[in-house]
Amino acid sequence: MSGHGQLYDWQDLETEDLEKALNLMGKLEDLGFQCCSDEMKYSIQQEIEQRKKQEPFYTVTRVCKDDMREVFKEDLEKLELIDKLTDDQMRYITQKLADDYINQLYWNSLKIIAKSVLESAKP
Repeated sequence: MSGHGQLYDWQDLETEDLEKALNLMGKLEDLGFQCCSDEMKYSIQQEIEQRKKQEPFYTVTRVCKDDMREVFKEDLEKLELIDKLTDDQMRYITQKLADDYINQLYWNSLKIIAKSVLESAKP
């Protein structure tokens, strides 16, 4: 994304800008600042590598307020609060959910599901 505008996700950045951001994060961490989780840095590095290979990423899932309404459908107080969540709060929830998924389920699920597809693709 060039010029000025609203950035909704780090994946919206151009590859060169992602590399600069990752480099800056490293410099800030050298100075003792924690910029983001290791999982986030890993995701950014993977994104850069994928782009350089020109292999696309495929979205696993997205989160919306309707998803949260489904989870809290029995809790009227939470349902009222969901409508008041900001975009930043939703992005935070999404990032925490992604971190949790990567740390707990992603790799095993990927292996099991991909194995099934690969085996069915055999001649």
